[in-house]
Amino acid sequence: MDINYDKLATNDNSCIDNIKQELNIDCNYKAGKLVGRVLHTIRDSLTYSQSAELIQKLPDDLKIIYVSDWKLNHRQLRLKHLDNLVEEVIKNDQRHAQQVLHGEVSALYAILITLKILNRYVDILAFDFFNYSLKRELAEAMTEAA
Repeated sequence: MDINYDKLATNDNSCIDNIKQELNIDCNYKAGKLVGRVLHTIRDSLTYSQSAELIQKLPDDLKIIYVSDWKLNHRQLRLKHLDNLVEEVIKNDQRHAQQVLHGEVSALYAILITLKILNRYVDILAFDFFNYSLKRELAEAMTEAA
């Protein structure tokens, strides 16, 4: 069953809509899939207790995206730097028939904008599950992407 991103976008406090507008994306489906690629990559780097902590902070409709397609037996990613995160999000996207990221530079920008907007809703950088170097790089890059 596929997620109805149009319905989620009307109920998620404008998170998907903000990402769509900021990245000049023409549909909720693509913006929602982008949020999913980023959240799923982050999820794959977390322990189950860290995921539970993040899930508690997510708006209800983003929780649906976060838990979708979750395979409980996965290898835990080690995200030490921003380039690792971008590489893993691109790999995640390439595993899907409908890709939403095209090229490393545009993927980096899309990921940063997505995280910047998610940070408004969740304060994702306040969590201690990101490696210090990655957190610092993200904070700097998200400021520059503004």
